[in-house]
Amino acid sequence: MGETPALVKVAILGAGLFASNSHAPTLKKYPSLFEVVGVWSRRKESAEKLAQKIGDSCLAYGGEDELSTLLSKVEAITLVLPLDVQPEYIVKCRDMYNLHFLSEKPIAATTKDGYRLVQNYSQELDKRLLRSVGENFRYEPGIRYLADEVIAKDAIG
Repeated sequence: MGETPALVKVAILGAGLFASNSHAPTLKKYPSLFEVVGVWSRRKESAEKLAQKIGDSCLAYGGEDELSTLLSKVEAITLVLPLDVQPEYIVKCRDMYNLHFLSEKPIAATTKDGYRLVQNYSQELDKRLLRSVGENFRYEPGIRYLADEVIAKDAIG
């Protein structure tokens, strides 16, 4: 028999519609894998509403002063923040904490910021941390074929 995976303690950064309607319900769907420890938002009132929906063990955190408290309690985060601030928090979480993370797309408002984040990510692959962008079509067979057999092999100009 296989080993039961360890419960991963997760924080959700952001408490808007997509965090509430997608990330939180998906994490709650797998209670044997994930424990949502807390929700953080720049405005604590938003975090309180979402934390209450998640359950009694999920706490709300707000503002910069409470971010480090939450991040010290988790192993992974989902970043569902407004586009203009998401890159800042990706870098902050990456540099200050050794956390696995999933960030929502797009990862940045500009190509320059997005490229910088991808370059930094590729330099960290040896840290054995899972870091990804929530792209729902990346594993579709047609997309994989285009990436692996057409684009990677310079079959199109």
